Amino acid sequence: MAFYYQYQYTDHFILEYHTPEKAPCISIEKINDQLTFFALSNDTHLSDLLLKSLRAYVTEHRFFTSYNFVPFLREYARGELTLKHRLLLGVLDQGSQTLRFINFGMYYVLFKDTDGRIFTARDHENTLSEQPTPFRVQVYPLNDIQSVFFANNSRLLSMAEANMALLTTKKQFLYVHSALEDVQPTAETGSFLLINHLPAGSVTILSRETVTQPNLDALSNLEIRFEASLAASGLHEELADNAMLIFHEMLLNAFEHGVLRMTSEQKQELIRSGQYEGFIIEQEKACTGQIDISCELFANRVLRISISDSGDGFEYESYLRTKATETQSLFHNRGIKITQELSDGMYYSDQGRQVHLILSLTSLSAITQHRKTTPEEELQNSPLRDVSILYVEDDELTRELYVRLLKRMSKSLHVAENGQEGLELFHKFHPDIILSDIQMPVMNGLDMAREIRQHNRDIPILLITAFSDKDHILSAIDAGVDRFINKPVQLGKLRMHLEHYARIIQMQQQLQKRLEEEQRHREEEFFALKDKSRREEQQQKEAFAKEELIIHNDAATLEGIRAEVFYKPQDILSGDIYGIFRIDERRTLFYIIDSMGKGIGASVTAILSASFINQYLKTTPKATAPSLQDIVTTYADYIKSYLLDDEVISLSMACIDTQSLLMEYSSFGMYPIFIKDIDKDSLHECRTNNLPLMIYSQDIRIDQFTLPRNFHILIYSDGLCENDDFSGTELRRSFVKSHCLNDILQDFFKATNNQEPVPGSDDTSILYISNQSVAHP
Repeated sequence: MAFYYQYQYTDHFILEYHTPEKAPCISIEKINDQLTFFALSNDTHLSDLLLKSLRAYVTEHRFFTSYNFVPFLREYARGELTLKHRLLLGVLDQGSQTLRFINFGMYYVLFKDTDGRIFTARDHENTLSEQPTPFRVQVYPLNDIQSVFFANNSRLLSMAEANMALLTTKKQFLYVHSALEDVQPTAETGSFLLINHLPAGSVTILSRETVTQPNLDALSNLEIRFEASLAASGLHEELADNAMLIFHEMLLNAFEHGVLRMTSEQKQELIRSGQYEGFIIEQEKACTGQIDISCELFANRVLRISISDSGDGFEYESYLRTKATETQSLFHNRGIKITQELSDGMYYSDQGRQVHLILSLTSLSAITQHRKTTPEEELQNSPLRDVSILYVEDDELTRELYVRLLKRMSKSLHVAENGQEGLELFHKFHPDIILSDIQMPVMNGLDMAREIRQHNRDIPILLITAFSDKDHILSAIDAGVDRFINKPVQLGKLRMHLEHYARIIQMQQQLQKRLEEEQRHREEEFFALKDKSRREEQQQKEAFAKEELIIHNDAATLEGIRAEVFYKPQDILSGDIYGIFRIDERRTLFYIIDSMGKGIGASVTAILSASFINQYLKTTPKATAPSLQDIVTTYADYIKSYLLDDEVISLSMACIDTQSLLMEYSSFGMYPIFIKDIDKDSLHECRTNNLPLMIYSQDIRIDQFTLPRNFHILIYSDGLCENDDFSGTELRRSFVKSHCLNDILQDFFKATNNQEPVPGSDDTSILYISNQSVAHP
């Protein structure tokens, strides 16, 4: 079940609650800079009514008082309140430093004072009803109060009361609840609200600095000074290391996203492409902006680290609602996730430009020590479970001790007694992390690290050392060591370092896996598309070859007349088709058919058309040779049954009688048929005499034209003249002065600067007919 992660943060108060997202029973609403309203109920509907009535009240009233709001709520929710409803509503007033609340039948309230003592407020009203019954407002000064706990479940209250002396943040309460109950809180286990007070008078400032125009060197020096301030405060070493780790993550986050204004998506892409480091180095040269940091230690043993930047801020709520263990996107919000996991509380303010990290100095082991984790559970929950470790140690007792501990962290552990043996195991097993002592016989840890770095520059190498002098540190850095762990080794610190690198390795492995999957998927898609394209191309070539077989061309057998043909589809499958059919010894049929559209649909229509016309003419006896009227009518009746509702066909058919010099023609939405009289040097146009052919019935018109003694005729589809550089006007001029088809094509190529024999952006068919001897240039 999903839970709300919502809070109100100020410099001195943190209000945060835990309630089911689908059935919320807690609300926090900021009324103004001084007043924060909160409420806890036993019913989701009541919580919704409460928020609506509060917003209505604030709209109508200039000032908020609990005494006036309760009657307003009763009136606003009239008819919906019942005796079963329980409600605790209150106001945190930072101006007067008081907490005021009214308890209508809810459980008691827990307080912890600045000395760590627990006391309760058990007074409450009997019921929340519509009746104007009197009620009391309980008022508590907050000067001596450390925290306040509200819950709508008695078991949650009992757990909190028993352990509140050691608990500070919501995360700690949830941790203890899970440890004691062995389950995460659910809707049935209830909701709780926690108020923490961080008084200004009880704080020690450990560090406070401002860095302007920050760069990597400045940030590195800032981290060194920050670590020194933690050490000087006397913090426990493990806690100080934890604080340093989250400080590093969020300082880098402020630099990347705040100062450099790098987006999460941009960072991911830079990491994937291997350009991240170069980008940072280049950008920091012209870096402007500012980063402020502070570290405060409060009297209640709470450490607060605050980091702010001069960036634009960001929508942080969605990131905080994501669990630290989720990996929705590799390297995406890694710093936030790690910080959420390692801190006791993480709070943003100033629209995401400032983050506050809370660390409690109180150990929770005393609370959870009775619940022992089995080695199997510990291994299953460890980030190291799928990471292999090479451990190199010459001391037998030390080696045996840490082997037992490391086996609880990792399923794959390789152990060596010296650097030489460790080097051999490195080459044999290729581990993910190397943990080694320095001082060993045969080969020491530094020499082993140098040898390994020659083969692998990325594997994390952690050295355990009793030395802290500058020479050893410089030698280790030169050898490519990633981390030093001082003796005596603390298990918590060792585990933290190993898990830090394990998370990085897991992210890298997951990223690599995703990249490989994406690459494999792209390759599969590429080859599938390539194979599909190859099949389609082969099918189109076969279809075109079939189309050429279907085309009937009697040009070679004509007598007293000459026909030249140019036929060039824009694609392999053509919507154009032509035919030259010698009907009898006197008459020859010329036709060009242009089917609407392109591709398979247009090609099918063209092939059906030519097949029918050719078959019709072949099967008709010569003695009863059909007229053009017969041919056009029969074809139109046939093809209409194969046309779609919105499909049209343009075509020109011309039947030339070479003895009578008579041309019959029928044109359906085609460009004019040009006829040139060679003797008179004149041009005649036989324009279209029918609408384009469709499925609807229409009268078919056949016209006649008496040809001159010497003539040239041009029949063509739209691909020839639908061009910005070679229009119908240019075509007429070219035809008038032409002697053959090649003359027209040359004029076209010259006008369009086209060297390829593809005139136009559409299928192109041209028939050039003449009865005069043609001399080719």
